Amino acid sequence: MTRGPHQAFFFLVALLFFPVASDADEPQEFFQAFAAATANFEQGKTREAAAGLQTLGQKLQTSPWREIALLKAAELAESFDRPTATKNYQEVVARMKDRATEPLSRALFALAGRGLQRLETIEIEVALKKYYLAKVEYPASLETLVQAKLLAADTIRDVAGKLYSYATGAEKLLPSIPRQTYTLEKIDAPPFGWKDAKIVGMSAGSAVLQWPNAPSRTVRAGEKVDDLEVFSVLDNGVVLGNDARLVVLSYK
Repeated sequence: MTRGPHQAFFFLVALLFFPVASDADEPQEFFQAFAAATANFEQGKTREAAAGLQTLGQKLQTSPWREIALLKAAELAESFDRPTATKNYQEVVARMKDRATEPLSRALFALAGRGLQRLETIEIEVALKKYYLAKVEYPASLETLVQAKLLAADTIRDVAGKLYSYATGAEKLLPSIPRQTYTLEKIDAPPFGWKDAKIVGMSAGSAVLQWPNAPSRTVRAGEKVDDLEVFSVLDNGVVLGNDARLVVLSYK
């Protein structure tokens, strides 16, 4: 489609006054939006924090910023919007599975898989309760729930295809009646923050972190703080974590 002279003029004016954000701008946009989400979370506004991160994740296009935003939005949304959380985790797994040789990509892949497991075990527990109401006992195996059409076959396996750990037992008061209790493999959701850590200074690829009751520490990418690896140190913030949790600290 060609533009007339007037259309071309207004198009150029729009570019001058409303420039399109480039990929290079995304880290700054990410940390600014994450700071706002963190403030909402600290004020008890979990849904607002999740909504802000969800909007951010859908807007960003570059890795790892898009995946981090979607992952953290999903972690917050697990308790009240499981479909969105599931979709986010699935996208992160799909985008990261071929890049899992890099430390941050590997952590994102692992964390999204753990998130899917948490959501799937919730579905499994719902199915277990339905089965118990119908049979007055828990099933001998998770495959029984699939055979009873209470679950899809892929729900009882993690992203690696491994069957979730499950076992039944008897009540102490009724030891002769089998399968009255169960244990199911579960993973706890990671906390949003990390020991109330704050960035109090940035310079030359390093960040000064401070905690309420501990001495401050200067960190750089590739170093470890406690059991967390410092994945990225930029002018606007720090990303650190491991296969069990990811922490984002914004610098204002």
